[in-house]
Amino acid sequence: MSLVLPTFAGFAQPAGSSFSNDYSISVDGSDDYLDCGDDSSLNVANLTISLWFKSSGATYPYNYILTKYGGYYGTIHLRYTTAGKFNFFIGFGAFGAHVQSDFDTAFTLTDWHHVALTYDGSHIKGYVDGSEDFSVAETRSIYYTSDGDGQALHIGKGKYANPAEGLIDEVSWFGSALSASDITAMYNSGVPTDISSLNPVSWWRMGDNDGGTGTTVTDEGSGGNDGTLTNGPTFSSTVPS
Repeated sequence: MSLVLPTFAGFAQPAGSSFSNDYSISVDGSDDYLDCGDDSSLNVANLTISLWFKSSGATYPYNYILTKYGGYYGTIHLRYTTAGKFNFFIGFGAFGAHVQSDFDTAFTLTDWHHVALTYDGSHIKGYVDGSEDFSVAETRSIYYTSDGDGQALHIGKGKYANPAEGLIDEVSWFGSALSASDITAMYNSGVPTDISSLNPVSWWRMGDNDGGTGTTVTDEGSGGNDGTLTNGPTFSSTVPS
């Protein structure tokens, strides 16, 4: 009798896959960050940002998990607040033409959470732990023209005060607005999974493809935007699970 092997469908990886998540990075809330540069591949019209975050230490009105510098107000922030909510800022032009808002729900930020922000040219949406938590209509174009501030993407801090303090893992940047089902699959019931089939522009695995050593975090997406650990963030073996 021949042996019939089971087949696997869906987004989750089958048993025996080589995918594993063993590292995150730890940022100290002072000056640690991952510098991912300012390559034009990150200047996308439609957008998804996805990451895992677990906070520690003090919180402020806005703590900056990720910032993409653009022009005067042509900037993208993903933040968290003293109210326990995730928050975004997207610049659609200079001199104050921007949208910012808290997501709807307060969370225990000292637990791991998967956070995603999407923009498809008609709506900005925020997701936490695989579920939509915020939506607002918006049709303007993201403003990437530099007005002197540069355009670097930094993970772990913004340009000025109140960097994140805690652990950051599996950060990805897409040139499309992923669907709600894609984001639910990325959350994968609280366990990071392989997202290569979704074609990220950049995917920083925070040590998993670098042996958890050194100061370079290799970009596993198509953009080749390797990050540089700056001012002393460290690799941690504490990961979402």
